[in-house]
Amino acid sequence: MLDVIIAGGMVLDGTGNPWFRADVGIAGDRIACIGNLDSAEARLTIRAAGKVVCPGFIDIHSHSDGSLLQHNLGLGSLRQGLTTQVVGNCGHSLAPIRDPDTTLPKLAREWELEDFELRWSGFAEYLECHQRRGLGINIAPLAGHGTIRRYALGPEGAGGERSKVTATEQLALEREVAAAMEAGAWGLSTGLEYPPGRNARIEEIIGMCRVVARYGGIYATHMRSEGQAPGIEWLGAVLEALEIGARAGVPVNIAHLKADQRDAWWKAPVVLRLLEEARARGVQVTADVYPYPFAAVGYLYSVLPPQAAEAGVPELLMTLRDPQRRMALREQIDRGVPEWTNPAISFGWGAIGIVETLHPEDVGKSVEDLAAERGADPFAVCLDLLLQDEGLTRSSVGVMSEDNIRLMLKHPLTMVSTDGTTVDSFPSAAEPGFPLRKLHPRCLGTYPRVLGRYVREERLLPIGEAVRKFTSMPAATVGLRDRGLLRAGMYADVVVFDPAVIAETGTFADPHRSPAGIEHVLVNGQLAVTEGQATRALAGRVLRRS
Repeated sequence: MLDVIIAGGMVLDGTGNPWFRADVGIAGDRIACIGNLDSAEARLTIRAAGKVVCPGFIDIHSHSDGSLLQHNLGLGSLRQGLTTQVVGNCGHSLAPIRDPDTTLPKLAREWELEDFELRWSGFAEYLECHQRRGLGINIAPLAGHGTIRRYALGPEGAGGERSKVTATEQLALEREVAAAMEAGAWGLSTGLEYPPGRNARIEEIIGMCRVVARYGGIYATHMRSEGQAPGIEWLGAVLEALEIGARAGVPVNIAHLKADQRDAWWKAPVVLRLLEEARARGVQVTADVYPYPFAAVGYLYSVLPPQAAEAGVPELLMTLRDPQRRMALREQIDRGVPEWTNPAISFGWGAIGIVETLHPEDVGKSVEDLAAERGADPFAVCLDLLLQDEGLTRSSVGVMSEDNIRLMLKHPLTMVSTDGTTVDSFPSAAEPGFPLRKLHPRCLGTYPRVLGRYVREERLLPIGEAVRKFTSMPAATVGLRDRGLLRAGMYADVVVFDPAVIAETGTFADPHRSPAGIEHVLVNGQLAVTEGQATRALAGRVLRRS
């Protein structure tokens, strides 16, 4: 007897092929059979006529490492069809750590986990902690280059600011990569725009990636630039990533591929051509894309020159109340600051959207919108918003071109990711009287957005191709050989959705809404979502490379 039969659905097997009508039989945690199962018996039968049955979605670029310790069910992800998340991206993993006695209690307070013992230093112990805590969703961990660099050299200001490492230090970096790979990491990620990864020279990264290559892992990179960063622009950053792949002999996945400044938007077709040419030369390169023009949600003061908030929010507020210091800020924005991406120039005040403020009627509007309503200067409006909210105004910047998003989504070398995090419940107010800290809508709606907007409404992609970009392609890129396809013997990570209904329902003004159309989600053969409702099963696993 089978445990589950999903009967009469339109099966999209993850290969990109058109759907075919069949039943899917599950025994234990594996797919047992696919075909006509009219004569078979099962403990549970899910009627799926008119619905798509496909592999569980795999988020190749997630930042749920920490949130999954607190929100270990992963409900925000499960409700959009995700069954596996690749974590440890952008150079940041939660292991190894030098000072667990200091770091882990802080993390426990941050994640409200005082009743659960956090205990790790090395990568293997960290993965065991996740498994001991329990997971509602699978995770496939990457080792973070920035974390390893901080572990071996120290943070910036205590050794991590150095760009040239000694031969002994290089060996120490490579030894930690090997330890992570032995523990089950699927590869190495970098965050080359962030400290301390921004200080690493290419030879350092190539050496570490050669270790990854020996273990059959991947190199996932948040590149040094996605527009114009200090010392390098987008095309140069892409070429560096390709050079690392070629010289280290390691597969490369470029994280959240985008041109994040208007004057770099024209480069998108050039970058895609660079990837195609690299493939022709034998460099195994792919990229992931999130389908939103707006970047991460952060504090509005991040659009000001960097030194404005360096001393903290209280000092920033003093600056904003001082007419002379306000004028100095205005001059910096007008003329620009060396090695700083000026949002007002690069994107315009119309691209800076308000996500959280004490005045809810302003949410969803841009700084430029508010300036027009008030008959005021956008710069003054920006500073006034920060003052009224005591520095806690949150915003998202529309850094990407919608045309580029469509171009990249269609390309055969790209797949879909959230670049987000998962939660089971939503954050508390930042302080009394202030609104909830809102998530980016991508955290709850990325995959339904693609299927509803770009597949059903715009017909940008065939539905089978979209599902391939959610399933078998990320599985093959990471090396998950037994997930990402509906075939007998594969793990039973399965999604059932209504193609006529599926859609994102959240917005930046109201992001904490589950999408429509996701009806059933199974993780390792167990129901995690049924008829749109979470079962709260802890059926997920830490997936280790072996």
